[in-house]
Parts: sequence; C-alpha cells; structure tokens
Amino acid sequence: MKRSIHLILYLSLITLMLPDFAGAQKLEITPFGGYFFAGKMAVREGDLNIKNDANYGVTIDFTIMRDGQIELMYNRLDTRLVLKEYPTGVNKDLFDMSVNYFHIGGIYRAKEIEKGYLFTCFSLGATLFSPAESTYDLDGEKVTLSDEWRFSIALGGGVKYFLSDKIGIRTQIRLLMPIYFAGGSLYFGTGGSGVSLGAGTVLAQADVTAGLIIVL
Repeated sequence: MKRSIHLILYLSLITLMLPDFAGAQKLEITPFGGYFFAGKMAVREGDLNIKNDANYGVTIDFTIMRDGQIELMYNRLDTRLVLKEYPTGVNKDLFDMSVNYFHIGGIYRAKEIEKGYLFTCFSLGATLFSPAESTYDLDGEKVTLSDEWRFSIALGGGVKYFLSDKIGIRTQIRLLMPIYFAGGSLYFGTGGSGVSLGAGTVLAQADVTAGLIIVL
C-alpha cells in the first residue's frame, strides 16, 4: 500500500505539470521495460546482494530546444535481498523489496540518424528502497523494517527511432547510483550480530531498457 501511495503522489505531480509541458514544442511519454542489474556491497557479515530482475517504468520528455529535452523518470525493480555469508559462502535469503527511482534530468541529442537520433541523458533525484514487509523473522525474532530514501544520480545513452510523427521506439543503457545507501531504517538484526548497510557508499546499479514513444 505505501509503495502505491508514493507512485500515486508522483504521477499526480506529473499530471499537475502537464499543462505547462503542453506549451513545449513536443511532449513524449514512454512506458518502458527491461532488465536491471541491482548491484551488491560488502558488509561485515558478507556480500549483500540485491538480485537482478526485470524492471519497468515511464519517462516524460518535453522539448526545450532543438537538441535538448527535460525528462521526468520513474523506474521500478521488484527484487530480493540476499546475503552471502563470510566465511562459509552460504547464501541467506533475507526479504523481498522494491527499488524505486524518482528523477528529473535532461536529454541531449548527440547525433542525427535516419528517422531518429542518438542521445545521452543525465538525471538526479531520490531512490526509495522499500521492503515488502514491515517485519523480518531473524532466527525466530521479529525485526522491524522500514523504507529508506536516498539521493541518487543516473547517466546513460541510447537511441530514439521514430516510426511516424506520433510513434517511436526508445532503447537505452543507463548507470544508476544511489548515494550513501546506509544503516538506519534498513538495519535488521539482534545486538551486535545484525546486518547493516554500510554508510558513505555509492551503490552502482544499471539497466537496459526499451520503450514505446508516444508523441503528443
């Protein structure tokens, strides 16, 4: 429910902004899907892995100049957290979670091609790490979990290819980096033997996606 509320609020914000976007030269809405490489990091107990899986989302681009667009982006991964324990190497399933990106950024038209162009993109905003459940059963003891918000940036590049004036295809690869993915609300465990996500880190993630461009 809480994840749905966050998405509804974000989409509501986009809807409120759409009348201003309509005055731009061109507005593009692109629902997309792809594959997400979620990354891992070392903690005291071992390697903490966010499992790779399919992702989906939507971008809204509006033209501000011939070679530039402003972009709003929502990107979601439903995944599972797994700990590879030291020194045994045993994989321990922890809990289901989602990774949600809420970004604003820009697109630069780098090179024209027939019926389209190559582009680079950069964006920044917030990333929400949201456990699927509010509690986790650790060796028979219930541990409380809650959402974790982090600042993040993303950069990438791809191709926009237009089949007509109103329809196109967008493919891209992107690097996504939450900053200071750390302790606090995603901490779980008992006493000093728990698992925490170390502070002061950049979590490297990436995705490869394709989407259908709808031009308004």
